Amino acid sequence: MWLRPDAITVWRNPEVVRRLSWYRSVMLDEKPAKFMICKHVGLDEDPSCLKEMREPELWSLHDRLAQELRKAHESIREGSLSLKELEKPRLDFLRLKAELAERMLRSCRFCVRRCGVDRTSGQKGFCGLGREARVSTWFHHYGEEAPLLGGGGHPVGGSGTIFFTSCNLRCVFCVAPESMVILDTWVAKPLADVKVGDKILSVSFPAKPKKQLKLTFVKVLAKFMRKAEVYRVRTTKGDIILTAEHPILDYRRRWLAIDPPRAPVKATLMKEGMVVRFTVKPESFVEDEDYMRGYLTGAIKGDGTMTFYTVRHGGRSYVYPYFNFVVKDSEFLNTVRKYLALLGVPLETKNVNFGNSIKKGLVSTKWDVFHRIEELTEPRKSLSWYRGFLAGFFDAEGSLSGRALRIPNKDEDLLDMACKGLDLLGIPYVYECYENRLNSIRIGRGEHIAKFFMRTHPKISRKLYGLVGRAILTTAIIEDIELLGEMPVFNLETENNIFICEGFITHNCQNHDISFYPENGVVVDDRKLAAIEATLRREGAANINLVGGEPTPNLHVILASLVRLNVNVPILWNSNMLCSPEAMRLLVDVVDIWLPDFKFGNNCCADRLTAGGIDYVGTVLANLKLAQENGDMIIRHLVMPNHVECCTKPVLDMIARELDKDRLLVNIMGQYRPEHLVARWPEKWPDIARRPNAQEMHEAFDYARELGILFEPVS
Repeated sequence: MWLRPDAITVWRNPEVVRRLSWYRSVMLDEKPAKFMICKHVGLDEDPSCLKEMREPELWSLHDRLAQELRKAHESIREGSLSLKELEKPRLDFLRLKAELAERMLRSCRFCVRRCGVDRTSGQKGFCGLGREARVSTWFHHYGEEAPLLGGGGHPVGGSGTIFFTSCNLRCVFCVAPESMVILDTWVAKPLADVKVGDKILSVSFPAKPKKQLKLTFVKVLAKFMRKAEVYRVRTTKGDIILTAEHPILDYRRRWLAIDPPRAPVKATLMKEGMVVRFTVKPESFVEDEDYMRGYLTGAIKGDGTMTFYTVRHGGRSYVYPYFNFVVKDSEFLNTVRKYLALLGVPLETKNVNFGNSIKKGLVSTKWDVFHRIEELTEPRKSLSWYRGFLAGFFDAEGSLSGRALRIPNKDEDLLDMACKGLDLLGIPYVYECYENRLNSIRIGRGEHIAKFFMRTHPKISRKLYGLVGRAILTTAIIEDIELLGEMPVFNLETENNIFICEGFITHNCQNHDISFYPENGVVVDDRKLAAIEATLRREGAANINLVGGEPTPNLHVILASLVRLNVNVPILWNSNMLCSPEAMRLLVDVVDIWLPDFKFGNNCCADRLTAGGIDYVGTVLANLKLAQENGDMIIRHLVMPNHVECCTKPVLDMIARELDKDRLLVNIMGQYRPEHLVARWPEKWPDIARRPNAQEMHEAFDYARELGILFEPVS
């Protein structure tokens, strides 16, 4: 979605390297993840013997093997032992942990609430889950702390995040998972990240009935969130999750709703087999180093100059290199300058004589700069490189006018390279050959142009608006309508009361009942979860980020998936840390890095702003101590308005005095916003019915500095 340069620069901080040394070594595949070591510790026994053992016997065996595991781990960390020197037992430690998790599920005590429900029989615990684990979504997350995105010798592939459903804390201000909309830059963005003032893709209705619907961009006027009963509507082009009264447009321009009388516009009853309008499916990708190199190649070879000139002096000739990049579009110039700087070539913008005018540009006659740019513009084979190349080449040479996107050029090698990229991205095109003018590449259909923009991310805004006023409409057939139950939902209000989400044309509800919740609660077993984990790592993820909701209620499936997982990757536990002591015993030997939340500094605030009923501070602090003894750690603290004295400062005090502050990092977060129940009934929680202000954030930062807490690299 966007480049995070701090994922590269953060590893230049020696304290970050020291405090996250184990995690970094596993991320770089220099050391095996702890769950991999678990597979090399155990007994030469048949695994089936576990079924015959009573739970106390299993725990006794567990604690004995835990001692062996920690000795092996310490030796591997010090470099005196390698994993290859350890034989794989028939009954490994990880299988034992998975069996214990299954036993605990019979009288569930994964979290501190210890509800004791037999989830194996289908009963639901406090978390709302039975036996099944449910994943709402999984993807490469680029919004996490910088060290968790890669870098430091690893590609910036993002954090391999798996969002589990449900939670055992139940804050009154939780944010729902995300659906995708398309911004006016043709970059797909999660609905949760959309801000008031953003422009998103929509359609305009013509005055005459027989005229086509046209694409347009509309401003977001307001954003809301609540909890409501929702349905999943499955279609041949994808799914959309909505409330019964929320309408979508069909191919005859009728609004369809599951409960038409409650719809904000005149609507027809939605049924299976009906045909609805569909535009373009939102797509996203990461602009990594290969993307930047590709963009620079397309931009510089298209609009730049790299040559040599000779100077005669005193009877001798001297050859100098000359790099010149002068363009009229400031967005184009700034992008090239930014990418060069991030890749080690910082250049200042200069005024350059260009014909009869002065333009801004980048110029250099230095050999080291010239050679570095030559190196950066060497072709690569990755898909990301071709995405960048096509974006840079289009910004340099392309245009979108009339009915087609064209990229002309006299260099057939560059055009061939562009054709190969389009083939790899699956975008149809035509190669046009002419005798008296430049050959060019043409993309004619509107949906193919939209895919080109979403799969390459060109940077010149004026070229991206060429699709406004075009009709890009196909159809999708409704295959199934499924009731999912009550879930968090998002609400947007736009200028024309219409916007496109997940490709469908949707109407704002007057009572803010627009609701989207992508793929909520997909059931996964250990085999599916292991496949997701392996795919994320093979696609470049720096870690497996187990989060939610809360991952703890899904512990039995998570441990079973690690038994199947044979890809080395750091395991990251992203949790509210309300795990029970037994759950922590299972976790400490498989988690490489902990990402715990420490929200509240006292139990009174915790009880009032969550479901309450537990010793929040005591539980979290005890688990943090145990976690720090068994892995690297980045603690998150969310600063809430009016809670600096009662929560932020006490939390920072406990981190500084109860934990080893010199072995961890702290992310002091200012992202709090009134959501969920607070947004709906602010009068019930007036103290947190606004965002934290700058003074509160500065006070939190200053207090952390006084305590000697290192927070700057990740906050």
